[in-house]
Amino acid sequence: MRLKKMIVFLLLLLVGVKILTDFISAWPSAVIVVVAFGMRWLMKTRNPYSNFALLFAAIVLAISSGEIIMRIAGKNLTYSEQSESSFFHIFLTDYESPFTPQEQGWLHIQGQNPFIPRKFQANNEGLYDINRSLVKSKKHRVIILGDSFTQGIGSTHDSSYVKLLENDTLEVMNAGMSGSDPGFELKLLELRMLKYAPDVVVMSVNNSDIYDFITRGGMERFLPDSTVKFKKGPWWEFIYGNSFIARSIARNIYKLDWAFMTEQEARQAKEIALHQLEETIVLASRDCLSRKIRFIANFHPILSEIYHGRMECEPVMYNLKNRGVETFNMLDYFINHGIDSASATNYYWQHDGHNNNRGYAVMADGLATLFHSH
Repeated sequence: MRLKKMIVFLLLLLVGVKILTDFISAWPSAVIVVVAFGMRWLMKTRNPYSNFALLFAAIVLAISSGEIIMRIAGKNLTYSEQSESSFFHIFLTDYESPFTPQEQGWLHIQGQNPFIPRKFQANNEGLYDINRSLVKSKKHRVIILGDSFTQGIGSTHDSSYVKLLENDTLEVMNAGMSGSDPGFELKLLELRMLKYAPDVVVMSVNNSDIYDFITRGGMERFLPDSTVKFKKGPWWEFIYGNSFIARSIARNIYKLDWAFMTEQEARQAKEIALHQLEETIVLASRDCLSRKIRFIANFHPILSEIYHGRMECEPVMYNLKNRGVETFNMLDYFINHGIDSASATNYYWQHDGHNNNRGYAVMADGLATLFHSH
């Protein structure tokens, strides 16, 4: 009976926290309603301080109205706000701090959720793939590490590039997880995936990994107690997350970017992140080669890089080549197969930014060229 009461209490607490969070996020609408009623009451009250209170209320009302107008304008949206309904962010912001770890430990994987149907649950390793046997078949076993592109976000069922790469001679395991980066992927490889004795490990890399390293740091983020520690955001990040006015001030007046850095700070942080990204991939490569596992770093472009004709990760890719790491340039493959600025939107979701089925099919074809002998 005591356990039931505790469960009920925890559920009520979670609901209460959710309601409070939503209320804070929806503060402009809530403030307008409260202030409007307050002003009506003040105008009926014969109080010497009523005029001052009305002036203050009018200022608060103007700020709240300005906030709603800026939300309607839709500037400075987060990625999740861009992906949601056009009007959702007007009432509720959806800001997730890049400086706050979501992980309980060293692994960035999906836990089991009793409220999600079994067919949508992650496998035994916390990944969106079928459960695999530790005993290998006669097929060549390939493990592909990566983020949401590798997981297959943007594709319909069974149309991710990992799934399309499988054939009669290749068993391809999907070790991609949305929001991951090569640091987490290296830990996943070491702690969960090497026991499957792969013949090949592919680590897929894109420009989002640079920005993950900027806020999360390199391998130093993994603390000896098996927890992770990201870099710290500014103390006023909470205000930024819940106010489009604050976002506009930070971006337009103080000229800060999404990570709250000036242009010079961002340039320096990017250089450090590129170096950390390179070293992490080298560690993964050495880890595999010491076990006689073929390692490939697959660099693939996002939509804007198709327009520009170059990838932000290219310096890392070229340095890795010089250090003897096998790499694959998916941008070159795309361009050589007619995917350019004029046709790019046929292969990507324009607002979401992930590849669609056609884009993932080309990625699978590109990687397949590395396995023709199998």
